[in-house]
Amino acid sequence: MSMSGFFKAFNADQLSAMAEDHSLIDQWIFEEEKYLLETDVENAWHVLAEVLDGDGFHVGEHIEDALSMGCFLVSPEDAAEQAENLANWTHEEIIENLQNLDEGADLYRLDSYKEDEQSLLNEFDKLVKFYSECSKNGFGILHYVA
Repeated sequence: MSMSGFFKAFNADQLSAMAEDHSLIDQWIFEEEKYLLETDVENAWHVLAEVLDGDGFHVGEHIEDALSMGCFLVSPEDAAEQAENLANWTHEEIIENLQNLDEGADLYRLDSYKEDEQSLLNEFDKLVKFYSECSKNGFGILHYVA
């Protein structure tokens, strides 16, 4: 089974509630679906995180005791900053970083994306659009891999 990266948007009050009561995370993701927007980057999450130097991924408060593998809660302010960071990346820079990754790097699906660069760019474009929408609406983000 393939692991995918998921991104869900919440307002600031919802994020605060989840930070206080981690049991709300699973409940609001799977049972009540309280998120306001969502996207995923399919199985490109690991390669994108590396190629983008963590932009869009390595941010926020890490919550270990939620979902199957934990998650990150990203404040609306941090989401806006990440939207700006992601918007500054060009497709050319992403491809260059991808091609410069060490073949021996232990990155999930690296070979697949080196062979199909356009698929990686498509997932990147979804991520940029999602962060941009969150920034425009003042939303924070919960992201996780499952």
